Amino acid sequence: MAGCTVSVGGRVGAPAEIAPDVPHVPRAGLEKSIKEDLSAKAGVELKSVTCDGLLKGTVGATQRCVATGADGVSYGITVRTKSVTGTHVKFDITVDDEPIK
Repeated sequence: MAGCTVSVGGRVGAPAEIAPDVPHVPRAGLEKSIKEDLSAKAGVELKSVTCDGLLKGTVGATQRCVATGADGVSYGITVRTKSVTGTHVKFDITVDDEPIK
């Protein structure tokens, strides 16, 4: 999983912490997308993914997450908004080179 980068898309929701007309990916949706996409595209089985919050639909916006593999090893992840089309937010997932100690 180390050093892996994956591009994915996410759907928009409307949590209380952001205006409903501002594109974004809610925290739960972001965590689910990361888990599913890293498993499918990078062949990594993840036990859990936890993010600090939502991902804003502004190109270049970032969010930090932690992914824990089936082996119990955790890696930091940076998610960065790549593009926004209407309410669809595309983002890149970059896994840190070293596990969290």
